Amino acid sequence: MQSITIWLPRLPKELSPNSRCHWSARYKATRAVLRMVEAKTREAMGTHAPPRWKLARASATFYFRSNRRRDRDNLAASLKYVYDGFEDAGVVADDRDIIPMPPAIVIDRVRREGVEITVAPE
Repeated sequence: MQSITIWLPRLPKELSPNSRCHWSARYKATRAVLRMVEAKTREAMGTHAPPRWKLARASATFYFRSNRRRDRDNLAASLKYVYDGFEDAGVVADDRDIIPMPPAIVIDRVRREGVEITVAPE
């Protein structure tokens, strides 16, 4: 398996480092994202066994409909639980073995908002 690509709907605002939400709201959002990432990753792998790559590189492209200003650092930080989901799915043994690339931002008024994440062995 050369790479794994998944599409996620727009991530919950509770995962943003700037979120001032209650801890229980963040916890619920975290659990939902972990389950979704694990399920979508297993679906993308199909019948293949989890690769357990020693080192992987992750690239993310965020799709938005409006062209308002967004902070790439906050977008990158909101992906922390996505990487944990890749670990839960068996892509890597530990999420510290994922090298995150700076996220890309694409404005597309037709496509739905969300994030496309590709993980490939290093």
